[in-house]
Amino acid sequence: MARSRSGFNGISGLVGPVVIKQYGDKTVITSRPRMKKKRSTNQKANSSLFKQAVAYARSIIYDAKKKSEFAKKLKKNASVYHAAIREYLTSNAS
Repeated sequence: MARSRSGFNGISGLVGPVVIKQYGDKTVITSRPRMKKKRSTNQKANSSLFKQAVAYARSIIYDAKKKSEFAKKLKKNASVYHAAIREYLTSNAS
């Protein structure tokens, strides 16, 4: 990991084989992360379950009637989207 004192201010992201990151007033240059591990069966199942939960939450927030009914159950300023995901995940947990 290298730190830059000048030249990279305000720049961040992937540039070839390196990643440029900003931490406060410092710029850090790191190598690109390597994701070698394959996902396990449980990880794939949880990912699929979460994908279904997102679809359920979207079906609620895109329907005004369902959204207003769901919002009545929540506290003030609570997110209907996140509450719907939570409800789906808790009711479908194995």
